[in-house]
Amino acid sequence: MFGRLGEDFLSSIVTTDETWMYLYDPETKGQSAVWRELGTPPPQKARVSRSAGKQMYIMFADMRGMILCHAIPPHTTVNAEYYSKVLRRDLMHALAKKRRGLSVESIRLHQDNASPHTAALTQSEIDVLGFKRLSHPAYSPDLAPFDFSLFPHIKGQLKGRKFETLHDLQNAVFGIIRTIPSDFYRDTFLKWVDRHRRCIECNGEYFEKL
Repeated sequence: MFGRLGEDFLSSIVTTDETWMYLYDPETKGQSAVWRELGTPPPQKARVSRSAGKQMYIMFADMRGMILCHAIPPHTTVNAEYYSKVLRRDLMHALAKKRRGLSVESIRLHQDNASPHTAALTQSEIDVLGFKRLSHPAYSPDLAPFDFSLFPHIKGQLKGRKFETLHDLQNAVFGIIRTIPSDFYRDTFLKWVDRHRRCIECNGEYFEKL
């Protein structure tokens, strides 16, 4: 499809995924590295672990940018019923607000193969709303654009920061998203195409890092 239609095809895609964000996610060794003079010992650091406090987010984006970032209420299970409600209520509202004049029937909705996405209830909801579906290869997080681009970008800026409440965390997440330029999303979609191309050239080989 990309070979035939180019970026017109990519611009028709809305991709979505879920991820956890934490009240505290410690920096990696590389991120916390400091300069020191030769022969001086490194600073002592207490061993820290990721906070148990966390919140899941569902995000939807296209080549132009973020369409919807939905913070899931605590103690809520993301099943087919809940996810379908997000599609019907939140995504449709966000599209009407941020992509005015865009026909739902022209959108190709891309999801991975998580059970809330593939459930019969969700598939029926997608059909009723009028989206086209764009399939995702099984067991292929390396081909999920948020997993290799957007989520690492956001989480990299959250690492090492401590938040007292989920509300504070939400403000930080939304603040980071607002600073991401549209070129970031376009580059992500082009990298997505390149990953598919490499996967095909290597007979389906999995790429964890590129």
